[in-house]
Formats: sequence, C-alpha cells, structure tokens
Amino acid sequence: MKKAVVLVMVLVLALSFTGCTGAEKNLYNALQKSNEVSSMEGDTKLVFSLEGENLPKEQQEEIQQAINMMNGAEINMYQKTIQNEEKTASKSYVKTDIKMGNILNTNTEVWAEADLSSDTPKLKEIIKMPSEVMNSIAQGNKDKKFIVYDIGDVLNTGDENVDLNKLINFGKEIQPELLNSLQKYYDEFDPDVELATFKGTRTVNGKSLYIYNVKLDDASFKKLVRYIGNSYLDNEEMVEFTQKYIEGINKAVGVQDKALSKEKLNMEVIGKADGPTEITVKENVPEIKKQFNDFMDKIENLKILGDNGLVVEYGVNSQGYIVHQVGKLDLNIDIGAIEKIANNGEASQAIPSDQNSPVLKLRVDFSTKTYNINKDMEINIPDVNSDNSLTFKDLIQNSTTVETVPAKEVPVQNSTVEVKEVPAEETTKVPESEAPGK
Repeated sequence: MKKAVVLVMVLVLALSFTGCTGAEKNLYNALQKSNEVSSMEGDTKLVFSLEGENLPKEQQEEIQQAINMMNGAEINMYQKTIQNEEKTASKSYVKTDIKMGNILNTNTEVWAEADLSSDTPKLKEIIKMPSEVMNSIAQGNKDKKFIVYDIGDVLNTGDENVDLNKLINFGKEIQPELLNSLQKYYDEFDPDVELATFKGTRTVNGKSLYIYNVKLDDASFKKLVRYIGNSYLDNEEMVEFTQKYIEGINKAVGVQDKALSKEKLNMEVIGKADGPTEITVKENVPEIKKQFNDFMDKIENLKILGDNGLVVEYGVNSQGYIVHQVGKLDLNIDIGAIEKIANNGEASQAIPSDQNSPVLKLRVDFSTKTYNINKDMEINIPDVNSDNSLTFKDLIQNSTTVETVPAKEVPVQNSTVEVKEVPAEETTKVPESEAPGK
C-alpha cells in the first residue's frame, strides 16, 4: 500500500508534465493556460473494450460475462464551469450518462459550488441520481431528490476535527509557493523521453488548430515514471515543500502533536515507526528513493501498457487554449505477474503451475471537445432543504441502522440491483454527531 501511494503521486506528476520538454513548450503553455479560463463548456466521451486471455476454466463463463458487459460500454459527460476573476468563487455542473449495452442506461447530475472569498468558506456538492436509486437510498421517501455533500461536514465525520477555515487558508497561502516550485522543477525537467511532436495545423470542428501528439509505450512510460520519481526526490526545494505541505495539512486536520505526526509519516511512507520521531521528509529521502527504485525494478518486466500504449492528440486554438483532445489508453493487466510482485516473488497459489497467467486487456478510447471559453454563462444551483435532500450525515445514519433491511429488488431502467438483507447483528449504530445548452 505504501508503495502504491508513492506510485500514484508519481503518476500524477507524469500526467502533469507530459509534453513538457524542448519542442513541447507550446503545448505545456497551453495546458497551463487552459487552467486559467473563467468559463467553459465541454463534452467528453469514453468507450471501453475488454479482452481476456488464459482465463481459468472454472471462472471463464463468469469472467466472460463481465467482459461482454464492458465491451462497448460508454460514459458521456457534459460539463460547464464558471469562476470569478480572483478565482475565489466557482460553480460547476456535470451530467454523466452511462451505457452498458442492454444492461444499464442511467445518468447522474452533479452541481458543485465553492466560495472562499468570505470568512466562512463554502464548499458544497449536490448530486442527483436516478429516482429508483434515490428511493432505495432514502428508504422509500420519494420526496428525496438530491444528496448534499457539505465538505465541512464530510471532513468532520471521523475522529479528527478538521478546521475547514484553516485548511482553506493554508491552501491559499501555499498555492503561490507550489506554482513557483513546480515552475522551477519544470525548468530543469529533462527525462530524455520524446513525449510530444508538433503535427502542424488541421481543421477540427470548423476551426484551424495547432495539433500536438503525445505518445508513450510501455518502456518510455516506465522510464518517465522512474525519472520523475528520482528527480522529484533529488530536488531539495520540492522535498522541503512536501514537508511544509504535510505539516500544514496535519495542523488543519487537528494533528497537533508534531512528534506523533512525524511518527505516523514514518509508518505511512517508509514503513518504520522506530527511530527519532523528529525525522523529516528530507531525512527520509534515501529510504523513500530506495523503495521507489526497488519497486520500479520489480515492474520493469511487467507489461503495463499494451501494444498501443497511451496516445493523445491535442488541438490548440489561436488563443492558446486546448479545445480538442482525442486519445486511447491500452492497458495490459497480467493478473499472475501482479500477484507475484505483490507476494514478493511468490507465484499465486490460485493459478495452477501448468496454466499461463490470466491477462485482461483493457482499451479506453476518449475524446473531449471544449467550447464557449470565457463566454458569459450561468449555472443554476438547485434549491435543497431537509424535505428534498439527504445530507452526508443522513447517509451514514441510514447505512448503519440497527433495523434489518428487507430484501428487495430495485430496478434501474434496464437493469435490476438486488439489495440483500442485512442482519441486525452485523450493523453498528453511530451517534448523530442544468441541463446542457450549447
């Protein structure tokens, strides 16, 4: 788990810096500029396909059913976003349609609102799910149309008391330092991997765009991840920023004991709780770096990206904004090889020695069209109250009731979801503590 956390951090950086070397300067600038828009609309489509090889006979029929369900599955998203010039207040709306053949056809709407300009910050999400699902969640109350997540309430549902004001103020204070550190890191970024190429101009959706292609195969992907991980850990300024960030978050979530937080850091990052509790991230770097490179050595011969790898085409308009993205991601999931790495070299006992390792090949084709950049637009947030909505605390209470929930079937358009009976002794009681317009 610790290694997975480190790898996820590295993958985020990899995606952030894809296309950031040499001739790709213009693409990097476009990626940066696209984050500065005051308003936009966009359409995204994802199409999935899945194949299986060497499937175990006793599970072949079951797995094949899942494969058939995934093949041709689509996710279509419409999104709209607006924010003020100071970037202290924003609204967004996303409608997601999910289709899986004749099995599932459903949609979800989400509104999000943030206002950090006042002394009392506002961070809220409102979710509208299919009525059949909402009826089940609301235990038959048909008046409940929405689920409301007030981030302040969500953060304080656990044992730790999170000071949302302190957390947001810390984010405001540290953002300039983050941007400055990332810019310096980018200036020195040289992974010796050709990431992007300029393909000239082409007319897309009636507009002349500058076209850039980003491509990674399995070998170049691993090389890039290894470079990012090591260069990040070798960059003293980035390491010091990481330490400052961890300490700021700890204070915001109520971890006041510095020694305890450092000890916890040792456990989570390097798997050690002994030794000096005042140890810093900087002092941990050699151990973190060793574990990271050991992990990269283990996956060197594990094929992660399939034959088509990761390919993305970006289209940049005359104003310097990315308005067109089309790509495909080809993943190779070797179940036996992954389990062997997880078991420190021990072969999986679930796979007979005379059987080849099961492999799942997942392909995701995706596209995004962005339009109406910096245009005047509105997002109408639904009016929610205790009569028409459930809060996060309501969901917690409903899911932990001591009463037995009768077995029943909940239809979801073309599909049926079975809600099984939950015995009372297995539950725990806890205290109450826009439609698209183009």
